[in-house]
Amino acid sequence: MRAYTAEEVRAKLLQHIDRICEYWEMEPEVPLVLDKLRGVAFSILTILDGQDAGFPAFIVAPDPPEDDSLYHWERGENWYPDNTEASVKCNIAGGMHGEFIRGNNECR
Repeated sequence: MRAYTAEEVRAKLLQHIDRICEYWEMEPEVPLVLDKLRGVAFSILTILDGQDAGFPAFIVAPDPPEDDSLYHWERGENWYPDNTEASVKCNIAGGMHGEFIRGNNECR
């Protein structure tokens, strides 16, 4: 037994999101497209919050460029807090949207 790799977690998540899209597309009790889109968004947030039985909660935090706070500070604007990936294990962020589209196109 072992921990999932980042690639395995990413693949499981993207496959599940594709199933969510298919579910909401076919949901007969939700006829309006906007409500279906909200259903997809809600379902994805449910995964991230750890309320989907197949997944744990996910860490979701801003990761701005190194000079972002200085850039905004000089302009009198608020900025997103800095975070570091140093303590995060199995970061699946980055490129998921491209993988989702590629995987989605390969299936259809």
